[in-house]
Amino acid sequence: MRIFEGFNQSTNCPICRTNKEGKAVLLPDYSTEKDGNCEATQVHLDCLDLAIAKNDPDNNVIYQYIKTKED
Repeated sequence: MRIFEGFNQSTNCPICRTNKEGKAVLLPDYSTEKDGNCEATQVHLDCLDLAIAKNDPDNNVIYQYIKTKED
């Protein structure tokens, strides 16, 4: 995953909903893939809190759990 030093201020992070300055990553939206390219969503690196689900030894899933204010 490529890390960008600056956050593009024209959009908000979908996790913290801000556009504060900080390192960023682009998360691909594979449903938009065409000819090896796809759209991506910018996310603050500090907002990521990834985990792995090992439910199936052949297919592991890395996921992000996003807590809401009610959690």
